Formats: sequence, C-alpha cells, structure tokens
Amino acid sequence: MSIMAVDRKQVRERPVSESVPGSVACCRCNHVNPRERRYCSQCGSTLWLPCPACSLECAVTESFCGECGKDLEQAIRQRSDEYAGWLAQAETASHARDFQRALELLRPLHKLQDPRFHRFHDQARELSARIEGEFEQARGSVDRACEVAEQRLQCHDYQGARNELESVPEQLRTQRAVELLREACARDDEVRRLSGEVARSVKSGQVADLGIKLERLLVLQPDHEVIRRLAIQFRDRQIRSAQARLADHDYEQALAMLDTIPLSQWNDEVEKLKNQAAELDWLTNDLKQAAIADKTLLTIGERLVGLRPADEEAAQLTQRVRNALAKPPRDPRSMATNLSAPESSVLGVPVSWLALPKNMATSAEAGDALRRWPGSFWVACGLALQGLERADISVNLVSQRQKAAGAKGVLQRFGWTRKKSPRTAWGIDLGSTSLKAVRLTVDGDEREAVTIDRAVLIPHRQDMTRLGDTIQRREAVAATLRTFLDQHPPQDATVSLGLSSLSVLGRFFRLPQVDPKRLADAVAYEVRQQIPLPLEELVWDYHAWPLPKSEGDDEHAWRIGVFAVKEFHVQEVETVCQELNLKLDIVSGNGVALHNLAMFELLGDEPPQARSSSAIALLDVGAEGSALVVSSANSGWFRHLPVGGETVTGNLTRTFNLTRAQAELVKANPARARRLKPLYEAIDPAIRHLVDEIDRSLQQHRRLFPEVQIKHLFGLGGGFQLHGLLRRLRSGR
Repeated sequence: MSIMAVDRKQVRERPVSESVPGSVACCRCNHVNPRERRYCSQCGSTLWLPCPACSLECAVTESFCGECGKDLEQAIRQRSDEYAGWLAQAETASHARDFQRALELLRPLHKLQDPRFHRFHDQARELSARIEGEFEQARGSVDRACEVAEQRLQCHDYQGARNELESVPEQLRTQRAVELLREACARDDEVRRLSGEVARSVKSGQVADLGIKLERLLVLQPDHEVIRRLAIQFRDRQIRSAQARLADHDYEQALAMLDTIPLSQWNDEVEKLKNQAAELDWLTNDLKQAAIADKTLLTIGERLVGLRPADEEAAQLTQRVRNALAKPPRDPRSMATNLSAPESSVLGVPVSWLALPKNMATSAEAGDALRRWPGSFWVACGLALQGLERADISVNLVSQRQKAAGAKGVLQRFGWTRKKSPRTAWGIDLGSTSLKAVRLTVDGDEREAVTIDRAVLIPHRQDMTRLGDTIQRREAVAATLRTFLDQHPPQDATVSLGLSSLSVLGRFFRLPQVDPKRLADAVAYEVRQQIPLPLEELVWDYHAWPLPKSEGDDEHAWRIGVFAVKEFHVQEVETVCQELNLKLDIVSGNGVALHNLAMFELLGDEPPQARSSSAIALLDVGAEGSALVVSSANSGWFRHLPVGGETVTGNLTRTFNLTRAQAELVKANPARARRLKPLYEAIDPAIRHLVDEIDRSLQQHRRLFPEVQIKHLFGLGGGFQLHGLLRRLRSGR
C-alpha cells in the first residue's frame, strides 16, 4: 500500500465531488472516482482510511466513524498533536545528546502508513538520519576519549585520564569508558590520599608505615621524581637504623626496618644486609626455641657466635647447649637433654624422642650401635620380641600359613599349650635405605631380662627409593641380606622379618558375644566383609583382645585386629631368603612390631589398671613414609602417613636445584649450608605437613576409641632426628 503524504486538514478540505453526484475525489490527485471504489483509478491511492480510534476503515469523505462514532477530524487532530510532541521530544533529546532516547521516540513514526500523517513519517526519517549521524560522530569521540584515557593511564596521568573521560556525557559512556573512568578515579583518589599521608608523616616524623606508602606511590607513579627522591632518602635512613640495630644485636628489629624499604629501592647493600639480619635472627630464635640439645643445635650456636662474637646472648645460649650436652639426659631413653619439655604439645600430649631402651639390657657392642644410630632399631627390636614369644600381638604372615590362618585353634593362639620358648631371636627391618637387625637373647627363664647383644645397620648399595623396578629392588635387597648373613649367620636363632606398614593392610572391629571356640570362624567370616580384596590373593592373620566389661556387652566380647598383605609381597621376600638359605620363622608388619615394642618397653611397667585405660603413641619417621602406632593393653591402631625423609629431600632438590645426593648430604650435615635460614625454610613445609597428618590421625583415634587416653607420643626412626621436627611437634613453631 503506498504512503499518502496528506495531513489531517487537507483530507477534510476535499469533500465529495459536486459535479458528479455519488462520487469521491482522490486525496492525492483529485481524480473523481465512483463511491463504491476503494482505490483511485488514476493513481491507485486508497479511498478508505482507518479510524484513528478503532481502526475501522472509513471513506475519506466521512465525518464520523460508523463503528465507534468517533469524530474523525478531532481524532486525527489529537493523533497529529501526539506525533508532533514525539518529534519535539526527540529534537530536545538530540540537543541533550541523548541519542538513544531520541531514536527510540522516532522509531514508531517510521512505521506510519496512514497518508494523513505522512508529514510526521517524513520528518521522523529526516530527523533520524540527522541524529544517527550525530550519534555516530559522538561514538567516535567516545572511542577517541577512551584511547586518550588509556594512553594517559599507561603514562600514570590519572587526573588527565579522569578529566578526559568525565568530559564525555554520562549517557554516551560505553562500558569501556565506564570501566576506564572507574579505574582512573580510583587511582587518582589513591594518589591524592597517599600523597597527603606521606606529607603528614614526613612533617610529623612518624615513618613507621612510610615505606609501604612510598612503595605504593612508586607503583602508581614510578616516574614521580619527588617520590623517588623521598624513597631513596627513606631507604638510606632505614639502612643506617638497621646497621645500628645489628650492632646492638637486635636482629629482629633490624630485619623489620629493612622490610619497610620499598622493593623498587632495593640494591645490593639492602639485599646483603637483609640476608645477614635474617640469618642472625633465625639462628637466635632457633637457639631460644630449641626442644633438645644436640650436635646440630651446637653447630647453630657456634655459627651464631662466629658471626657475632660480641653478642653476649648468643654466647650464653651456646654455652647452655654445651652444658646440656655435657650432662647425661634425665630420661635414659633419650640421647639428648631437653631444653624445653612442656607437659603437653600442639598435639595435646607430651612428645619425646625415644632413642635408647630401658627395659632391655645391651651389650657393649650393641650399645655403641644404638648410640650411633639412635632410634633406628625399634622395629627390629619389636620383631625380635615376637621371635622370643614376648610379643603382645603374635600374627605371622608367612605364606605357608595362609590356609591355616582362619582355622587356628584358640588354645594355640593364646599359648595355653606352650612349647619351650626360644632363647635367641633376630629381628630384621628391611628399610628403603638400609637393613637394621637386632639379636635379642634371654639367659634364664621367661621372667629374666631381655638383652640386645647385636645391633647391625647395613646401608643398601642402591637407594631403594629410586628403584621403581621390582627386579632391581629384589636384587638390592638380596645383596644387603647376603652381606648381613656373611657377617651374622642366624644359626639356631628364630628369625623375624618385617614388612613396610605401607604394604600391610589393617582392619579393626568388634565381635560381641562370640564363644572363644568359635572365634576363628567368626573372624574368618567378618574378614570377607571387611577387606575389599579377594582373600585368595592375600596372606592374613588376626589378633583378638578380650574387651573389659566396661567396653563389651559381656565377657565374650572381643576387639579384633586383622592384618593382611598381598601374597606376592610375601613370596617376593621368601624367594630371596630361600635363595640365600635364610629360614624365615615369622613375617610380620612393622606396625605390629612397634606395637609389641610399646607394650614391652613403655607399658610393661604400668600397673594393670593403668594399662587398661592409657595408651602410648609411636611415630616412626622413615624414608618413604611414616608410621603412627597407638598401643594400649586392649587395643592397637596403625596408620601410614605419606610424609617421610624423601619428602624433605624432594623439597631441597627443587628449591636449591641440588642432586639427590647433595640434598641428602646437606640434610644430614646442615652445617655445610652457607645459610641455614633458607635451608630450613625449604624443609619446614614437609615438617608442617607431617604434623598436620599426625594431628588428624590422633583425632581420628579419639573418635574411634573414646575410652582410650593417649598419655605420651614417642618419636623414633632415623627421620625423627631432623632438626626442628621435635620443636614443631611440641610448640607448633
């Protein structure tokens, strides 16, 4: 349908043709058409138009709508006034540079097809074209303003960027312009605020946090010459103050002053002074916070005295360590004197180092070995105790007993039909770095003391932690065992060998109301439910603790501990021993061995009533992991922790780009390190991880055994001698 450019007044001034009665004149060309026509026969324009009120089509000559009775002339006048108002509003919005609103007001006028309003349609199109042109120019100016603002921000001219963007009308700002303006305002305000605070600090002489503010100002305005000069002056002032603090041996304050120097103003002098203050502060704090006096701590004290010979406090702290080393420790089980031994620790229980035995006698030769490698033979001792039938748990995981494990009689299990006890037993602990073996003997009846008459440590020729291949590990074990057998043939002694706690699976549960004669069958049934592995692939055995009436339902309640290992692990060890003609009498887990040691060495002297309610925790820190064992008269609980000496070694190799051999050397001899602070900062994450694992494990034990109270934790194993571990366990620092 064509658009007629005819306004309201023009339509009403064209009446029905009087020269031709019953005809209608065309609004566009004045051609006279019969009344029944709908379109002009001359130009094709419509002769019928919609009512502005109800949209019913009416002849152009009609004065009132036949449908709604609306006065067509009045309706057209009202609609014309409305459209004229939209045009005026759009013009006003355009002058206000609100182009979006102006175009929205004109958009309905573009759709007008009624020829009576053609002038509004045409004017709207003309005005829209002009506004769109202006809008395009405005968008270009906004983009240019953003580019200019970005350049000024890059040049750190935040006020200039702010002024540039604020000159853009708010209704024209794009998302990019809004974000840039927000950034410019924030930085400009921050520069103004910091500049005022710096000026006030300099004027008042209070420069405690001046370095932080200068550093931030230099980040915001790195080319500001005044701020840069002020930062240099502040740096020189702090250097002089730090040097004065170092001369007074106040290393902590010296370090704090150097830390306030803006990083952008650091130079070689600041770096050197910072390293010196940090090292001296670390050495001093380590001496003050040390848990025990050992050779490593004495080395730290001597280094501090060597660096600051005029420091009287350093000399006193070092002499304190010397005096402690000259005296035998109060605890015969420890090789080091406690410098701080709180009754509790961050773990909630006292923590001590278990280095030497008290309830087992030692020969002179064995005593030398125990003192040379303190805390390293406890697993072997626990294994040998089982060989002497002095163990609380007597599980045996040799593969020949797999089928008989579930059918074992109660009399045989609890030793009510006993044969003559062995007089000599070897316990062999095949660790990942070395073989540790102990020979225990008894000279008289079972009540006589047990004597450690041999203690042997043989390092593996190859580091087992680096051998992923099973054949290579087997060959390394065979070579070490061959060396041991050549030097110490077992002869008629009972031989017990331990498996890593990582390879031995432990499950603990209760069995209420089970007759002792049917206990083995009940355990065998429960094992199938508890262990998610086919029993045909496992070698397993169990131990039963009769529960006291306070814990059990009746006198036949039991706490069961099941210990299982994959058969190929046992066969692998047995094959090596058979090739070397070494007869294994007992194969057990290292965790079980530690439990037996705890019961004999630490809880053996406890009164019966105390033994039933108190427990001892043992932490064995090894190379590939650590074992946590909690032992009491009525329970045993075992947990493998994935943190050990290898974790520390890995931290050192990554931090300092060392070979593994170099890392092991530095770990064993920290005095070789040029600076100790960065060395122990690299070690500390592993220590914190281990402490967190211990804490979580002890909390889990408290939930499982709320009636059992752990009264002490003893650390052992070669890894427990790591400097700082005992202090962290005690104080959390």
